[in-house]
Amino acid sequence: MAGITSNFLGFWLIGYIANKKFEVKKTTAVFGVLSIVSATVAYVYAGLLAVGVIGLCFAVYLLIVWRAKKYTSYALGSVVGLLIGSLIIGIVVPVYAVLFAPASTAFPALTTAGVLGLFTWTFATEIPFLLILGPPIIEAINRAFPTLGKRTSPKPPSSETT
Repeated sequence: MAGITSNFLGFWLIGYIANKKFEVKKTTAVFGVLSIVSATVAYVYAGLLAVGVIGLCFAVYLLIVWRAKKYTSYALGSVVGLLIGSLIIGIVVPVYAVLFAPASTAFPALTTAGVLGLFTWTFATEIPFLLILGPPIIEAINRAFPTLGKRTSPKPPSSETT
């Protein structure tokens, strides 16, 4: 229940946002605010290790967008998509536990701490892979299969004849 919806929506958002053009300064500001909010939640519900992962991800993001500006939209899409996907997981897993495994202690409780703890854990353990491994994998795929890359529409023929 949680995996299908979170993966579908999260990865759709990554692709959708990655295909848009964003300014580096605006994207960096948005990611910075998201990182501060995420780090605050992480500190309260998951501890300093999660805060460190989020801080490291922001540093990796800065390295990506300032060295390879073409991945700015991908990096922002990764953060937004994973935030939404992690939030879905953080909410649906405890709801599932209440409905289908009420006696189980393997699932977090349907409390603010349970939801935010699972959300933070999911985000903090997955975002490094999207930001660090995503660009080199995309680069390798584009080199191996150039027809899969973004296509630019050809210029329409000029109406002037010579």
